[in-house]
Amino acid sequence: MDLKLTNLYTFNFCNNQLTGNARNESIKIGEGTYINFNCNFVDDTKIIIGKDVLFGPAVTIATVGHPINPNYRGYMYADPVKIGDNCWIGAGSIICPGVTIGDNCVIGAGSVVTKDIPANSVAVGNPCKVLRSINEHDMKYYYKDKEITQADLDEEARLR
Repeated sequence: MDLKLTNLYTFNFCNNQLTGNARNESIKIGEGTYINFNCNFVDDTKIIIGKDVLFGPAVTIATVGHPINPNYRGYMYADPVKIGDNCWIGAGSIICPGVTIGDNCVIGAGSVVTKDIPANSVAVGNPCKVLRSINEHDMKYYYKDKEITQADLDEEARLR
């Protein structure tokens, strides 16, 4: 089976199943961002999402946490989350309070992001860790050994 490059995300689209915790007033979403179904954004403070970000299904962004000390567990804190431009957040990922994800990052499906991820990184796991930087191979191939060709780009442009 041959894979084709396609880009269906040329507009700002938020699925009707996106839910926010507070008032959705704290969420800033950049142009061209695509949010798949069943995403949950706990927006007790700011969530800033850059341009052209792709969210897989069932991604959670939580800006709220509780102290580890059991004497204060009834309290909560809110710490903003920022996601840079051109990121891809894989299905089922959880982004914890206070995290910044740099531009052009890929976060693998099911990752739990507890710390900042630098720009141009591929990061995966629980806890999420940088696996590698995006490199020249990534600029030539879109999936494993599937090379990006002009024909693929022309077909994608035609589909837009």
